[in-house]
Amino acid sequence: MKKQISILLAAVFVLFLTAFSALAAAPAVTLTSPNDGVTDTDGSVTFKYTVNDDLGNVSNCVLLINNTVDQTDTTIASTANAATENTFDKTGMSSGTYSWYVRCTDGESFTVNSSSRILKIFRSHFEIKDIKAYIDDSKQSGVDEDCATSSSNCDIDRDVYPESEIKLVFEFKNTWDKDDNNRENIEDITVTAKLDDDDFGDEVDVDDTISKIKPEATETAEITFTIPYDAKEGTYDLEITIEASDGSIDLDDIDFTFDLEVDRKAHEVKIKTSSLGSDTLKCTRSTTLDLKVINTGSNDEDEVAVLASNKDLGLNYKITGLELFSDPDDGDNEWTKTLEISAPDTLKPGNYPISIKVYYSGDDKDGVLADDKKVSVNVENCTDAQPASSQTANNQVEVITTTTQPGQAAANNSLPAGFTDVPTTVEKKSFFDSSAFLIVLVVAIIAVIGIGLLMILKLLA
Repeated sequence: MKKQISILLAAVFVLFLTAFSALAAAPAVTLTSPNDGVTDTDGSVTFKYTVNDDLGNVSNCVLLINNTVDQTDTTIASTANAATENTFDKTGMSSGTYSWYVRCTDGESFTVNSSSRILKIFRSHFEIKDIKAYIDDSKQSGVDEDCATSSSNCDIDRDVYPESEIKLVFEFKNTWDKDDNNRENIEDITVTAKLDDDDFGDEVDVDDTISKIKPEATETAEITFTIPYDAKEGTYDLEITIEASDGSIDLDDIDFTFDLEVDRKAHEVKIKTSSLGSDTLKCTRSTTLDLKVINTGSNDEDEVAVLASNKDLGLNYKITGLELFSDPDDGDNEWTKTLEISAPDTLKPGNYPISIKVYYSGDDKDGVLADDKKVSVNVENCTDAQPASSQTANNQVEVITTTTQPGQAAANNSLPAGFTDVPTTVEKKSFFDSSAFLIVLVVAIIAVIGIGLLMILKLLA
């Protein structure tokens, strides 16, 4: 009886194991990234996959590259019937073509391989060697070029002001060895800078290009723009995009951001426009001077004075007590004026500079000089040509006449404007009316008479 019970228990245990094995299926492994056949250009790759186990009990997963175990992970994120993404990170991969897949084993020792994928690595030979920033031609302390490929923004560590000129200089290098048989030129490099913000004023959208960089060579690209005069205080994102190709391979765009902090000085009033309608005066001795003055500071100004003067031109303009607000969106942020300038007819030829000055908190006696400029008027002699006929003091018309001398060259027969050339008529006579015809006629008569006499004498003989 005991023997029969033992056999029965053994049979039940076998049936239990069989049933458990049937229920505990092998895990399912699915690759998610990178896609099959993709080309990576920096040699740093994150391999992503999901594993789904019915009991949520995965003991380990391994990454195999070219059928060789590269990494093992024993902390697998997996729950029963719910796949969770897992990753393997690998850096420094050399250029080449690789086959990869993931193998996972669960707690019941079931092992399964995912499908395999192809990964191509093309290590870029395009390097950002240096980045320099200049503000009004003055180099700042420096820009860390690594910010172009890091998660943090690049920074211009000096405040900039309205109408400051910003210049960014990018130095690139082709790291191909010039003796490498596989060397390539880095081509079609384009650097683009964009800033679009209503508070900044005019949009920035500028670029510079480099046609190619030879192996082991370096080239530079420059981005230059000016901070708008009506830019408000604040920090703005200047977006940089760099495009290039390594031979026939289009490299991934390099996108990064510069933090651009715009500040406004407490008191700053500037001459925005100072242009002449005409800067050269000849026979007409009048012109205009267009002026525009703006408040680019952070404080409102209620005692602004504008002066424009040149003694020789008879210009002595002055206005005081102007009120200019600091808000660029306020219509009273700027002042405009057109001045009429009339130079005396007796003014000698020469260059006459007009001095333009702007003061705040008063005028030229008690205020602070904010800005000054000079524009020059050039006075020249009036050289209009005189007409061919002119009126005398007695209101009589003076007529110019010319006489052609015998033998005068034909090249000199041109007449002044307003005169009509009289053609010369040549009279042609008939030959029969000429003296030569009479001579010939007389000779012919004598000849006929002579011949006649000879014939008579011959007959008488």
